[in-house]
Amino acid sequence: MTIPPGITVKIALRSKSTRRAHFEGQLLNAIGELVPKGAIVHGRIVRLGQEFEPSHHFTLGLKFDSVEVNGREAPLTLMAVTRHGLIGLEIEPFDPREGIGMFEFAPGRLMLDQKFVSEWKTAVREQSK
Repeated sequence: MTIPPGITVKIALRSKSTRRAHFEGQLLNAIGELVPKGAIVHGRIVRLGQEFEPSHHFTLGLKFDSVEVNGREAPLTLMAVTRHGLIGLEIEPFDPREGIGMFEFAPGRLMLDQKFVSEWKTAVREQSK
């Protein structure tokens, strides 16, 4: 299955996983005709840190790797869409080619539940060199 690039999707976190740093999300819209709304996406936390300068805040880096379609897991490459939100402030990824979305939270505001919705665009998976 080849997912075309450039389709914007919104993902709500679905659950906290028992596997370290892994989590699930749920698509709030379809990816074209291939992946229906409500499909489960799998990802991992690639960074979680506490920053003190220039202000006290937490940073969170997320990366999605796959999506469940018809009971099978398919590779998924997404790029974060930079937006200001009510829960966190999404900032530029370290390396856009990596597909990592970075989010910034004020102390006491880091909540990773269904209310955490992020926006992404489908991208072409880079080939290993």
